[in-house]
Amino acid sequence: MKLFPTTVLLLFLVLLLSTNGGPRKAEAKLCQYHSKTFHGICVTGKNCNQKCQQEKFDGGRCHGLRHYRCMCYRTC
Repeated sequence: MKLFPTTVLLLFLVLLLSTNGGPRKAEAKLCQYHSKTFHGICVTGKNCNQKCQQEKFDGGRCHGLRHYRCMCYRTC
């Protein structure tokens, strides 16, 4: 009977770690920059992403509501 509290505690810890995904990794912050080589209105992210990668960034996305701009990003 002395094993019962220990078993319950171990099961509780396993359940606790499995529900929140275990230890969390620190998320890297993304820094954004305007693309210097992309010209025109950014509608699809494919061309923007390619231009940003040519500029040695991690990638790029289209941003903005009225003026669709190509924004490059990298981890800070």
